[in-house]
Amino acid sequence: MGLMFLYGCGSQTTTPGTETSTLTTVDCKSDMTCLQQNFIACTAATFTMPFSPTSNYTIEIVGKKDNVCEYKTMVGDVNESMKTQCRIPMEMMNIDRLGHLF
Repeated sequence: MGLMFLYGCGSQTTTPGTETSTLTTVDCKSDMTCLQQNFIACTAATFTMPFSPTSNYTIEIVGKKDNVCEYKTMVGDVNESMKTQCRIPMEMMNIDRLGHLF
């Protein structure tokens, strides 16, 4: 299932193993400073923190293309997840936008 949009965010439910990525990313683990630096610069990175005893909250910064940053958020476990995919102009990538994810 794919989503088409110019700017903004969309959501979908996925099952594990349905998406692949060949990009090399920084693993921020749960380091907020690492996430902040990579989010504002829109460099490929992941940030993961516990959401509940059986699931995690993950932010994946895919990267930028044509002055647009793509990032994804996911809440889920090994069986199912809810994802949001966003494409945002770089001039809107700031600490306030990051704050809206929490």
